[in-house]
Amino acid sequence: TTVAMAVMCMFCALQTARKAVQDLTLQDHVAGTAVVGRVQLKTRKTLRGHLAKIYAVHWGDSKLCVSASQDGKLIVWDSYSYLSCCRFLNDNEIITSSGDCTCVLWDIETGSQKTVFAGHLGDCMSLAVSPDFNTFISGACDYTAKLWDIHDGQCRQTFGGHESDINAIGVRMNKKFFHFFPNGNAVITGSDDASCKLYNLRSDQELITYQDSSIMCGVTSLAPSFSGRVILAGYDDFSCNIWDSLKTERVGVLSGHDNRVSCIGVTPDGMACCTGSWDSFLKIWN
Repeated sequence: TTVAMAVMCMFCALQTARKAVQDLTLQDHVAGTAVVGRVQLKTRKTLRGHLAKIYAVHWGDSKLCVSASQDGKLIVWDSYSYLSCCRFLNDNEIITSSGDCTCVLWDIETGSQKTVFAGHLGDCMSLAVSPDFNTFISGACDYTAKLWDIHDGQCRQTFGGHESDINAIGVRMNKKFFHFFPNGNAVITGSDDASCKLYNLRSDQELITYQDSSIMCGVTSLAPSFSGRVILAGYDDFSCNIWDSLKTERVGVLSGHDNRVSCIGVTPDGMACCTGSWDSFLKIWN
């Protein structure tokens, strides 16, 4: 139809405009940057207590972390010892992603919905909040990631390029919250197509892809290091691969879990990370 042709022409013009301002690739820009070198971490502790699949882990500080599991427990761990306790964490608002293709902003005190973010065409699998708390980005089974305005509920940007479900958004943990890439201007996505992608929010386009021909399984979790120079990515083959975010080279592998690595968290001081798995165990590495 005439409308469809007009939309296609506008899309092609937009793609041409994007390419016109992309005068330098990330690989060329960092050509003179020193390589990270081989990253080797050791398992320091295995935290046992959950009875089912572990879905999420988050560091409160560099000593305590909390994990959520399918067994219905929220466990706060002292990573320096083996003591643990259970508690619920409260805040004024929380954003959730759901299998009904939406994300929702909730008032925790009243339990009511404040804003519904609708626009994805598949299950919403993950999300991350911007450092200024004005926007968040969601990844979904429609192969896209979307940037949302928290205040008016509108989608501001859509990022494509993946060939399968987006399972993870790479986030940095800062005190209580999950943020974008450390500089706040980029976001990492992980997909069932066995790749991770880095998107620049300001230029509205993909910067680079992290993949290896030997990796044939999907990405299940992501977290950048404190500086953002390396990216930790959990996979369906029970491993966690470490990528040089600038050189796109795989510089390390964390092995030891007996099921998919479903969540990853880096301590606020950047000195350690924690991986959670469907094998019901958490592992702390440094």
